[in-house]
Amino acid sequence: MIMRDFERVEILLNCLLEAEEVFSNKDEINEVRDFISHGEYGIALDLIVATAVEDKRPVPKEWLPIIRELTQAMELESDKYLDRISNLVSK
Repeated sequence: MIMRDFERVEILLNCLLEAEEVFSNKDEINEVRDFISHGEYGIALDLIVATAVEDKRPVPKEWLPIIRELTQAMELESDKYLDRISNLVSK
């Protein structure tokens, strides 16, 4: 990734953290932000998705294009993430 990709990835990851229906616990948010600040974007995304899935938290539909863009920028397989949250997406 080039520098502007890193910046875009950080912005997108932080957008996911703004979903109050998923993240109301400041400790969870701080843990993810710590990974982001250290450039561990893949771990941050894994943790975001795992938190939603494990606790069966509703996920806003706005997450779908964000995750698609994130995985594209990070050269990851988007279906791996989207499939995991598809049944949690709020209508």
